[in-house]
Amino acid sequence: MDGVLVLDTIVKANIGWNFFSIGFIVCFCIAAVLVILAAFSDYACWGCETLIGFIALIMAGIMVIMLVLMLIFGYTDVTTQYRVMIDDTVKMSEFLQHYTIIRQEGLTYIVELVP
Repeated sequence: MDGVLVLDTIVKANIGWNFFSIGFIVCFCIAAVLVILAAFSDYACWGCETLIGFIALIMAGIMVIMLVLMLIFGYTDVTTQYRVMIDDTVKMSEFLQHYTIIRQEGLTYIVELVP
């Protein structure tokens, strides 16, 4: 559009809830409980802390895998915003037909394209 100067492009990606993010949280909770049990199992039985520690280590490995998969497949919403500067020749009614104003920062506007 004539009279509109795009200064910057801002891409925002939001991570949503999916199988991998829920799996990460579940594994984190299980590993935390197992670490607490291992800390207090000194008096319970002789080999329990080794077994519990081994299972907690496996859970930590699964957590790392879930975290990587969550970051790869978890992006659900990607929005593109533009930092623009508008000349005096631009009619605001015409500008608002093409762009939605998110906020104003001094002389520049943060806008999104109208879908």
